[in-house]
Amino acid sequence: MRSIAAPRGAGPLTSRPGTPEDARNVDDVEHPVDSTRIDPSLPSLPAAAKASGLPLETISVTETIGRVLAELGAVDMTRHDGSIDDGDAHGVDLRSRPDDLRYVRSLGQGGMGRVFLAEQASLNRSVAVKTSSDVMGARALLAEAVITGMLEHPNIPPIHQLGEDASGRPVLVMKRIEGAPWSEVLADPDHPVRQDNPLFAAGELEANLEILGQVCSALAFAHSRGVIHRDIKPANVMVGSFGEVMLIDWGVAYCHDRPPSDPHAIVGSPGYMAPEMARGQTPDARTDVYLLGSTLHQVLTGRPRHDERNAAAALLSAVESAPFDYPESTSKPLAQLCNRATSAAPDDRPASALEFAQALRQFRSRRTATEITDRATQSIRALEERADAEADSRDDYVAFTEAAVACRFSLAESLRAWPDNPDVAHLHDRLHRVVLTRALAADDLATARVEAAALRAANALPRALADRLARAEAAEDARLQRERELDLEAGRYSREALIGVLALAVVPLQLYRLARPWSEVEASRFHFELLWVWAFVAVPVFTCAALFHERLARSTESRRLLGMILLGLGGVGVHRVLGLALEPGLAPMLAGDLIIMATTALTGASWLGRTFVVPALVFPVGAVAVVALPAQAGAITNACTAIGALAFIWAQRRSARLRERARRPPVA
Repeated sequence: MRSIAAPRGAGPLTSRPGTPEDARNVDDVEHPVDSTRIDPSLPSLPAAAKASGLPLETISVTETIGRVLAELGAVDMTRHDGSIDDGDAHGVDLRSRPDDLRYVRSLGQGGMGRVFLAEQASLNRSVAVKTSSDVMGARALLAEAVITGMLEHPNIPPIHQLGEDASGRPVLVMKRIEGAPWSEVLADPDHPVRQDNPLFAAGELEANLEILGQVCSALAFAHSRGVIHRDIKPANVMVGSFGEVMLIDWGVAYCHDRPPSDPHAIVGSPGYMAPEMARGQTPDARTDVYLLGSTLHQVLTGRPRHDERNAAAALLSAVESAPFDYPESTSKPLAQLCNRATSAAPDDRPASALEFAQALRQFRSRRTATEITDRATQSIRALEERADAEADSRDDYVAFTEAAVACRFSLAESLRAWPDNPDVAHLHDRLHRVVLTRALAADDLATARVEAAALRAANALPRALADRLARAEAAEDARLQRERELDLEAGRYSREALIGVLALAVVPLQLYRLARPWSEVEASRFHFELLWVWAFVAVPVFTCAALFHERLARSTESRRLLGMILLGLGGVGVHRVLGLALEPGLAPMLAGDLIIMATTALTGASWLGRTFVVPALVFPVGAVAVVALPAQAGAITNACTAIGALAFIWAQRRSARLRERARRPPVA
């Protein structure tokens, strides 16, 4: 084989573990491998290229065969029938140092070339050798060799040498990579390349983002040299078994300082193509950024960006490049980066591969926060479903609340990892709304008020929920008012103080009556005696009622008790004032007082409970006795008053205990 050149930095020709001989197609070989021999003693430029004036520049594979033949001149392609067998392989000219390159096996073939694996004896290494099968394949092979030779980068595999075989066909000797195309690794979770590979130690997504980041590094370098790849896709990225990442197949690359003869030719892969490529427009760095977005799209979805039934439909999809609606399970920052990078307008894309790589690095640094946020999103969605399904059930409200608390902790943890996370505020609002909805359904007004306050602060409280909350608060206020009305503790001490004042006023009077019975009071003076005795009791009771009227008015129990006492004292007072004017006898006056107190006790029985029937029975019995025994009217009245007062105090306490017992929930 005659040597043409020995540029470095070209797309590798690789073998894949376990690939059967002659079973691969060159179009599917990401690092095509050919087998040939190199004579290092020959000139660095091919005689055929010199004779034809063939420029070492970017060559479009869509140029006509006639022009390629004219440029190739002395390069004879007539023997290329596209077939491949051991005879073809051994037919490669090995006359120069036949012991240096030894044919091992065929790795594959395609419409444009063939790939062989060979052993280079002088350097004790395996190499990939790529040949062309026709004129267009020769043009692509030369373009790949020359362009890749310009690029020396760790993620762009080197070309060892460019030469031609005995029949003048160009051959390319390239680095062999032990690995597989990224597309195969993506498709097979158990691919051998994944085994013990440091790239995949951190997980699937992290590994794929690292691979894509290294592709960005290779592209940034190529762009700095004025080279646009134009065919970036997982199938053109080789992943080595030891973590190597190589961007290959530069055969359709575009050089700004060496434009192809047909700058409007459509080249590339329709499934990943940018709109300007589909229109035949001049590409730039943003074109490769689009292809990076298409590649990331396949990483996230498992399908090409333009996943259509045929190439024509894919080209139409590329021209339109409508934003893709990613499922909620897809990380939102990556989905946004995909749609931004694959925007139909180049100005809307990241300006460079470095900017795209920076977005990947930023996502990876925030990945923990993003993963937490994604889990919280799923949990909130589950809470929303439960809130709707359990609107009338309280059985698992505690479990619902615990799940909501766990979501709050997750969002707080996400903010600690990424303080500026734009999704957390929206998720907080969703969580507040769902908890508010569930709290209203469970009549948990305290929780509902807290959630509503948070939503109002964020100006995110829906009108429907605000109206529901207002209705619930009105109902709660009415319920609390009813409870206060029946609350025996409300005004309890004021009630007891009122009863105590009444008792303290009655006891001294009873002692006074024992010391000075009614029989010793002059007949003309007993009406005045009755009035000051009444005033001795009424004034402190009325004073106490005036002092504690607000507290006594807090509950129905207190108001009714106060009303009963005031009714009794008021009735007795009016009766004694009338007695002063009408001047009846002592017995009728005392009998009338007892009947008024009996009436008051019966009123208390209807207001406060049946226990007040006891004092209500004492007073009528005393009234009958006074009428029957007028001479003993004073003693009978004193006895009935003392017994009635004790019965009144007992009835009040007994009624309170019964009401409290009735309000307690039953023991399960």
